[in-house]
Amino acid sequence: MPQVPLYSALLTILGASIVSVTLAQVKPVTCAHNSYRDQLIREGVLSANWEVDTIEQAPDAKTQATVLQIPVVFHLMVLPTDSFPGVKTNPSDDAVYSQLAVLNEDFRRKAGTRGFNTNPVGADTEIEFCLANIDPSGVSRLGILRHPYADTYTFSQQDDVAMKGSLAWDPDRYLNIYVVASIDNGNALGYSFGPQGGFAGNARDGVVLAQYALGSKEKSAPLSTFLLSEYNLGRSLTHEVGHYLNLLHTWDRTNPNSACTNGDKVNDTPICDLPFYSGLNGLCTKPVQCGNVRMTENYMDYSSDRCMNVFTVGQTTRMRNAITTYRSTLVDPANLLSTGCIVPKVGTDDLARLPLRISAYPNPSAGSVYTETPSESATLSVYDGSGRLVLTQEIRKTSVIDLTANAPGLYRVVVISSSGQRGSLTLMKQ
Repeated sequence: MPQVPLYSALLTILGASIVSVTLAQVKPVTCAHNSYRDQLIREGVLSANWEVDTIEQAPDAKTQATVLQIPVVFHLMVLPTDSFPGVKTNPSDDAVYSQLAVLNEDFRRKAGTRGFNTNPVGADTEIEFCLANIDPSGVSRLGILRHPYADTYTFSQQDDVAMKGSLAWDPDRYLNIYVVASIDNGNALGYSFGPQGGFAGNARDGVVLAQYALGSKEKSAPLSTFLLSEYNLGRSLTHEVGHYLNLLHTWDRTNPNSACTNGDKVNDTPICDLPFYSGLNGLCTKPVQCGNVRMTENYMDYSSDRCMNVFTVGQTTRMRNAITTYRSTLVDPANLLSTGCIVPKVGTDDLARLPLRISAYPNPSAGSVYTETPSESATLSVYDGSGRLVLTQEIRKTSVIDLTANAPGLYRVVVISSSGQRGSLTLMKQ
């Protein structure tokens, strides 16, 4: 089949000179987890025996005791010239929200969505993801951050630690997701490192995702033209978060010379061999390999997004064990409270320990902005990029502020309640 360079196609798309491309002419795009893992082994960063430090599947864990919630922050790595959300390398907030919705639908096997399945070993993982709205310093701040980044088109593994640098919110408390315009010249959808081998909480922790795989065309139409046709339903992040929670590819070979082995260390995923790209021929095919019908609908295979809808009971156990062993701080109730994933309870000391929570929508906005806080009475102040006070007014739980006459740009909104609690957020005026 004829091929066109994927990176060239992406530059054309993101440059907005052409808004569609026939992906049937493009080679499959993959997850870079294995290639980056092997490189780290060669560099001595990761032990060649890293698989010894994995968590084997525990028996009979069909029913979980509690729903585990993980705070998430998205770091959008944009060209300095792409200052407005929804333009070129700067994804809109809607794209992020659509991605978060897919992640929860898939992990919760939600009925009525693409994440639902009737597979006998299919599972609701009882793992959920919450967009953080309080930063590590305790300031109210939505977990969608935009960072100027000149290398967003040319990103590769060599840039991993340097890019993440000081941008990461404490990886012991948040799942950091970094979105770049392209990975490995357009040959990868994303990658992440599992928690084993000391990666939980270190400088490489988190997920890197390509913009051409961010969000779902079914939930975020304005960005649908940015997405690759086989990977346009948000399943690439589902796959990469699986790695983040200690899952391997269903076809993984920890020993490259051993075919048809239980490389993913999960007993209820059928043994298969080598990558297989179900869906690229238009059909979600399920070949027979190693004496089994391959589970191409598993999120940890290399199928097209429309073909995926299964995490198994065994994979669920493995992920939850990984959270308990390596990432327990993420799901601790105190952490969920301090990251804004749990609403403080009235009549407790929760509010006294937290900054004032504030939300504003729409954001970005053309002028009128609705604000919400838990406070019955507060003073709201708006400052422009130079720190000049441009508006102040008294507000209650729900109020409206009007920035119609103000110039486009970034504004800082600060709210102080009558009891002295403070909260703030950044607002984009279009």
